[in-house]
Amino acid sequence: MGTLLAKILHKLMKNEKTEVVSEDQNQQRNMLIVTVIAGLLFGFSAGRMWTRRGATEVAVKSNKVATTTLAAAVTSAVPEKKAVEKTPTPAKKVVAVKTETPAPAKKIVAVKKEVPVPVKVVPKKETPVAAAVEGNFISVSGQAAGNSVALSKVKLLKDSWVAIREDVDGEFGRILGAAWFPTGTNKDVAVELLRNTQAGKTYYAVLYVDNGDHQFSTKADVLVTENGKAASQVFVTK
Repeated sequence: MGTLLAKILHKLMKNEKTEVVSEDQNQQRNMLIVTVIAGLLFGFSAGRMWTRRGATEVAVKSNKVATTTLAAAVTSAVPEKKAVEKTPTPAKKVVAVKTETPAPAKKIVAVKKEVPVPVKVVPKKETPVAAAVEGNFISVSGQAAGNSVALSKVKLLKDSWVAIREDVDGEFGRILGAAWFPTGTNKDVAVELLRNTQAGKTYYAVLYVDNGDHQFSTKADVLVTENGKAASQVFVTK
């Protein structure tokens, strides 16, 4: 551009030297030169600006393309996030709890129990005496051991029982058997035993007045006594 301008000025100056012109023509030529120079300068400046603008637009477009490509590359490199399905939390079952009002506690009153004191009953010792008591009489003699006891004579004022009992240190022991006899004299009779007598042992034939039921009982039937002693007859087996 500078070379072209120099050439034009040189040509104009050359013409100025060779030609004689009027003053008006000289002014017109000067204005033309100025106009040409101004146009050239303006064109030069505009060309420079246009060139820079094009380069800038190309750079911007290149940057946009590069940015778009980079974004696409990044997008393709990053794996797509899959939507995570959330398992719905099961609804909590609400159970209605019935509140029971506690019943008022019952007042417990301690009742003092009176423990009965056991009364020890000491049986009255029965001491055997002769059977002849107020008209009652038993006659028995020593005999062989066995399942019965023979009585030679039994005389009674009331219906009574004759019981055979063991001797335990001079006192009545267990009852081996008993027989019922009517009022009056009963001869050569016997008492059947539930347990046999044993040889060489001492036994008693004891009187009990029957209470009328004809059932022998040491509690219901009355033991015949005299002066506090039981009426009985002692004998020894062989």
